[in-house]
Amino acid sequence: MKKPTIQYYDNKEEHGVIYDWDMIRKEYKKLVKVSDIYDPTTAPIETCGWTVLMSIRSTGKTTAWLLMGLIARKYYGSKIIYVRHTEDEIMPKFAMEALNVIKNYKDGFYIEKLTDGRWNSLYYHARRTYYCFRDEDGKIIEQDEEPFMVSVSIDHAEELKSNLNEPKGDIVLVDEFIRSSVDPDAFVDLCQILSSIVRFRKSMRVICLANNTNVHHLFFREWGISSDVRDLKEGQYKICETEMGTRLYIELIGLKPSRIRQEVNTLYFGFKNPKLASIQGGVSWAFDNVPHIHTADTDIYLYRGLHLEINDQRLRVEFVATEDRGLIANVVPERRRPLPQDALLLSLGEITDVQMVYGFGEHLPICKRFWQLYKQYKVYYADNETGSLVTEYVKQCRLKRL
Repeated sequence: MKKPTIQYYDNKEEHGVIYDWDMIRKEYKKLVKVSDIYDPTTAPIETCGWTVLMSIRSTGKTTAWLLMGLIARKYYGSKIIYVRHTEDEIMPKFAMEALNVIKNYKDGFYIEKLTDGRWNSLYYHARRTYYCFRDEDGKIIEQDEEPFMVSVSIDHAEELKSNLNEPKGDIVLVDEFIRSSVDPDAFVDLCQILSSIVRFRKSMRVICLANNTNVHHLFFREWGISSDVRDLKEGQYKICETEMGTRLYIELIGLKPSRIRQEVNTLYFGFKNPKLASIQGGVSWAFDNVPHIHTADTDIYLYRGLHLEINDQRLRVEFVATEDRGLIANVVPERRRPLPQDALLLSLGEITDVQMVYGFGEHLPICKRFWQLYKQYKVYYADNETGSLVTEYVKQCRLKRL
């Protein structure tokens, strides 16, 4: 297929290339014949600046979007920007792991097809990945002058925002964006990097990928899609739009396990435990088991005025005197509504009211008492998701070093 005529937004090159994504989808389907991996051609990338893809196990997402980016490069000369959280994750060993399938599949089949036989392998140097040609002994005979991919890390955002200049960096892959530990400013730092890349272009697309499904992750709150993500079940997708008009396509990928995978699961992993979802498939969000509320006629409710806000959800803390356990605290979900006059609200968001308290609030006796009960394992929850919200609140407080 010959290269398409390049057109630009507003007829201005500095505003970016108008990609024919239908053509890129067709080229992908010609190139990739494997049916049991994730299919990137269903994402509405034309109309959404962000595409957020999650799965509870490896589905080939990264390879699929790298191939989409390389097809875009073949026909439009664009460049892939590969983003990870930390510098360690873009060191040669880890950066090349993301490209292993593309490099090794059928001895460079994808590379030869994408370059019309000009190159047969890849070369990584100084956070840049190039096409190259290797002889039978693996020695590099020649390499492309321009890299097709540049790797950057969010923890170096400060230096990147002043010296990162990638006018062709239209395919941004934020890989493994869900981590157990994320800097509280990671999302803002990512946006600073994206701003340095995009300049005045309308052509850049950001694809965020994760195999870990932490429903309470910081990025979901920053995107304003926490409740949308929480409602997704495996195999479902949704287009969300922020109050300021930014559109995000979110999908919790669901792939039916192959026959042999199902047989192996039945043989070894047929246990009713949601934490095995990454192996078994077929489950959406899994939460740790926590002690659930159980009541007695002799319980005395002492105070119900402490509230906690995490992401877009609100919880109520009930202090209860019990005969068998002494003083305990029950935590239950609560609708967002005006607080009672004597109430307090623990929050990690902007403090806009005298009833709001930032972080743990341990300078206040009632808050201090609650966290004492928490450390003594004397807090009980309405359900496992409620428990996971409190755990996430504590984690974020610690990340902020409160």
